[in-house]
Amino acid sequence: MTHKERAAWLFLIVFLVTYIPYFTLSGLRGLPTTMPGFEQLWLYGITAVIQMVLIGLGYAWFALRYRSDMRAPTDERDLAIEFKGIRSAYYVLLTGAIFAGIYLPFVKTGWDIVQSMIFVIGLAQVIHFGRVAIGYRRSA
Repeated sequence: MTHKERAAWLFLIVFLVTYIPYFTLSGLRGLPTTMPGFEQLWLYGITAVIQMVLIGLGYAWFALRYRSDMRAPTDERDLAIEFKGIRSAYYVLLTGAIFAGIYLPFVKTGWDIVQSMIFVIGLAQVIHFGRVAIGYRRSA
């Protein structure tokens, strides 16, 4: 397994481990959807900090265990796999941003719109890193 594949799996797992509880908690707790909604903001802030810590710990573990792999140069295969992941995520992000930015302001307010955009960004990241990780598995 290359460093880039390990990193893709790390990001995919971290995004799933943090965003699933975030959306579950924000949905179950019935937090107010009006702005400024500091409870919602705190919950997202805690989620973002946990993401950063987990990714930092993962990279530290990679640096200790797979130091030589981290220095491997990027080749054409890596670029092609990354491009496919970015391309898939871009269409999801574009569609979701149009939905959250153009349609939702007419039917929702406040944190409903923000939550929709956070969901779209998270979904795009999961698709990106999932496609990269699967791309490495398929080519292996």
